[in-house]
Amino acid sequence: MGANNDTSFLEQMNGGGWRVVVNIPAKYQDVIGKKKLKQSLGTDSLTEANRRKWPIVNHFKSQISSVSRNALGDIGTARALTLRAKLQAAVLVPMHGQEDSEAEMVAWEIADEAEALQGQPIGTDEHGQPIFDPKREAGAQIFYEVAKGKRTPLMLPAEDFRRQKDESWQGKTWGKFDKITKELEGWLIKRRGVATLEHVDRRAVGEFIASMLKDHGWKHKTLNGYISALSQYWLWLEKRGLVQSNPWQGQGLKEPPKKDVDRERAFNADEMQRLLNGSPNQPYLSDLIRIGALTGARLGSLIELTVGACKNGVFVIPAGKKERQHREV
Repeated sequence: MGANNDTSFLEQMNGGGWRVVVNIPAKYQDVIGKKKLKQSLGTDSLTEANRRKWPIVNHFKSQISSVSRNALGDIGTARALTLRAKLQAAVLVPMHGQEDSEAEMVAWEIADEAEALQGQPIGTDEHGQPIFDPKREAGAQIFYEVAKGKRTPLMLPAEDFRRQKDESWQGKTWGKFDKITKELEGWLIKRRGVATLEHVDRRAVGEFIASMLKDHGWKHKTLNGYISALSQYWLWLEKRGLVQSNPWQGQGLKEPPKKDVDRERAFNADEMQRLLNGSPNQPYLSDLIRIGALTGARLGSLIELTVGACKNGVFVIPAGKKERQHREV
């Protein structure tokens, strides 16, 4: 099937427009609360829909993958989030003929299930108090805090963030966001046992950035792009009262100073003679060297020159990295 006729991950709506559709595996449907993830692409053109769909498809798959990686486990996460929603919707005042309110009954239900997850004591301490398996006890505590709304899984609000974010973010930026949040989630689970918004403070951010520099060898400029994406997510979370502050603010890294040997300088006369009189492997390099010497243009600008920009004895150098406007030579 040609790329222009490809309808994979696409569905045509009643009005004729196209939207992305990604099926959710049955075991994750309770966690996400849906059988499919859908998002309109805002176009009636199938060709344009195919161009726009992949960042959204990749994001949806990242969401599903995030559920499978959650430290509480799929069933525990699903149940905690279900009880959380039930508690938030519960009536606070006791109904007629009842001693406890609906909210109180849900709270007791959460406490009972957390106690069941904790399991039976494995011993007693010197004061005769019960000792529980540390791993099960930690899991039960996380379950209780998520269900009570005291902790929020890192990516739980991300779908709303994506839906409400303005169109200034393109596919490449969303790709950065998906990649770095996946890294952050895995890092938090490895070091904190669970990935929640409450675990991300300034100290954790500093440790995470240091880890990314060491483990991935990313350059400062690359990592700053990821930090910026996370900072915008936290700014959105802060505005909606989901976090108290933005720990990513001011965490950008300064570019290390360039060594003297890396600084740009003019070629000297001897170097120019060797360049102009040399015999490069590719014949077009001789022309490229001469045009570069004549115009002073960057390599990127030179390789963008078209036939129409080279006529009547004039090169029209396009705007580029260090030239805001085109110029004629």
